[in-house]
Amino acid sequence: MIECVRAVLVTPAGRAEPQITGLLHVLADAHQRQYFYLARIGSWSEADRTGPEFADPDRGEYRLEEVPLSVRALGALSLEPEEIGALLRAAVTAGTDLAALADPAR
Repeated sequence: MIECVRAVLVTPAGRAEPQITGLLHVLADAHQRQYFYLARIGSWSEADRTGPEFADPDRGEYRLEEVPLSVRALGALSLEPEEIGALLRAAVTAGTDLAALADPAR
């Protein structure tokens, strides 16, 4: 959870502590485990972002983009990893509240 908060405060330069709803999904294989949390960020600042990826022009651009949580908007994106993209698309298509999928205990 600490890493999740740090990632929000550093990468998009979240201006306030994120509201973390809970653990949304875990992707695991024999070598690694990735945790995906559902959270809400009140505001952010592209100018205040930090981290080595922003200082290295060879790493390309990192632009924040607000996307509506709709079937059409999510269908137009290449969400990675695909398992998370599929989970989000399925939930939105079914009209499921994403907060209902997140485990607040984790």
